[in-house]
Amino acid sequence: MIIELFGATGNGNTEIAAFDEALHGAGISNLNLIYLSSVIPPKSKIKIGKIKNNSKHGDRATLL
Repeated sequence: MIIELFGATGNGNTEIAAFDEALHGAGISNLNLIYLSSVIPPKSKIKIGKIKNNSKHGDRATLL
């Protein structure tokens, strides 16, 4: 299994505004976030991910 990591920071007047800015900076502000377990399966490969240009509004992004 390949697990892609994305990251960004955000600033705002409220925590949710900063969170929204960070999502935008990571390129995933238009995706539905789905939280998953934080357990990474054995033999998984971790790589720095980049949002693909074919992501459409409402596509799913899973979060650990």
